[in-house]
Amino acid sequence: MPPTLHLVRHGEGEHNVEPTIENRQIRDPSLTQAAVTRCQGFNNTFPDYVHIDLVCASPLRRTIQTAKYCFADRIPKTTSERILLIPLNQEVTDQPCDTGSSATMIEKEFGDLVDTSMLESDWNGKKGIYAATTDGLAARSKALRKWLYNRPEKNIVVVGHGAFFDFVLGANAYDVLKPGYKSSWKHRQWRTYTFSVGADGPLVEEKQSVARRSVLES
Repeated sequence: MPPTLHLVRHGEGEHNVEPTIENRQIRDPSLTQAAVTRCQGFNNTFPDYVHIDLVCASPLRRTIQTAKYCFADRIPKTTSERILLIPLNQEVTDQPCDTGSSATMIEKEFGDLVDTSMLESDWNGKKGIYAATTDGLAARSKALRKWLYNRPEKNIVVVGHGAFFDFVLGANAYDVLKPGYKSSWKHRQWRTYTFSVGADGPLVEEKQSVARRSVLES
């Protein structure tokens, strides 16, 4: 049986605050200090009855930090208490703010907190399947869905990005690639989805997930 997916958008990054045009030139920005504080309180909104089997994240700094502060004390022992970094889950554009750091730099900053085994040497090169193009985006989304669908875990937390989540859930590629695209996801918003028919079928949001959308502040 395919897993239930708990998708979480990262907290507010340095590139999300004004002046955003200039700040989007920051390479692989961190969370703001305010976002760190809010992420640390995230466990108050994530129910204890949900048994997390795997925590994975986009390899960008802000998503790793979000996973760290939101779920660090709930990473299952079976995954060696590490956050699995998934390059397929990176953000859509090739702007500096959406371009990640090398595996070596990530390991130096986060140490044993993260599992970088899936990071190829060119994962942050924005080429091929990682290119900021409609074809690259489609191929990457398809590959991520297949990877998640075939995982053995029951409940998987995926910390990622608003624009990429929008595309995975059906948004038009041309729209999400436009400069200034506004995602439907709030910072730290958590939604729960299940696969309907196979890896390529629509992801269906659970009713409780729809009802709680307004809980987290933007």
